[in-house]
Amino acid sequence: MYLLSKFHYFVKIAFCFSAISEVNPYFCTMKAEELLEKDLRVGLYLCTQGTCNLSVNDKPCHITYGNVLIKSPLVQLENIESSDDFEFTPIIEDDIEYFAPIASDNIDIIQDLLRMNKFDYNLGPTHLDFLLRRKELIDERKRELAQEGISTRQQKLIENIIVMMEQITVLEYAKILLSRNSVHPSKPEKEDNILAKFIFLLFRHYKRHRQVSFYADALRISPNHFTRIIKKVSGHTPSEWIILVTINQAKKLLRRKNIRVKDVAQELRFPEQFTFRKYFKQHTGFSPLEYKKKNSL
Repeated sequence: MYLLSKFHYFVKIAFCFSAISEVNPYFCTMKAEELLEKDLRVGLYLCTQGTCNLSVNDKPCHITYGNVLIKSPLVQLENIESSDDFEFTPIIEDDIEYFAPIASDNIDIIQDLLRMNKFDYNLGPTHLDFLLRRKELIDERKRELAQEGISTRQQKLIENIIVMMEQITVLEYAKILLSRNSVHPSKPEKEDNILAKFIFLLFRHYKRHRQVSFYADALRISPNHFTRIIKKVSGHTPSEWIILVTINQAKKLLRRKNIRVKDVAQELRFPEQFTFRKYFKQHTGFSPLEYKKKNSL
């Protein structure tokens, strides 16, 4: 009976993969090393073949077919070693700024998930089917967004729909994890809590506030103590996080085809284009215009 049940499980999983990949050209596969390039993104990644060993928040983790891995700036991946045939596909993947509002409203749940210190799960067929179907709906909207001739108003509306669908998917996945795991009733680590709150504050305010003192004051901690905590927990100082987020967002904007460097400087609330150009070159080694010429979509 067990073998028969297991057989039905893998048949259903295989059916999910084949059915969605046939109708969904966005169902792309990626290599393990690409996970390391997503430091400022939230994503759910499904292993479609092969195996992978890595460290997730300093905890050894083994990924195999059917496992779903969650990634965010609060979930650090290192020491990836994968089989030659290892591949995964993103169920969802977007900038953390789109998830910061719901994360801030559910900070206790985020803390529960971090305390579990387990970010990979081999989901049953029902939950896996749910995630794959949700991916199909999101990608359908992305194809609609890519069509020519849609108005700016329609484009904005579709973008908002995509963000909301991704937010719901993340909350549904969190619900799955919490329903399958019991969290020890001890209080969350205060330092981890400070890091989480800082990251979400940062993505809400980085355009207007790029001083460490602003975030230290918001969390009611002295700047020096705040810097020590963030460095200890994340491996990066608050200043490094602020630069990382600002440059990442600048690059994303510069990759747009019909946007000027001046527009990017204004979008990121720099007082003038010269200040933005100096900031960008200082932290990347090349000017915004040089980056744009090489990387425009």
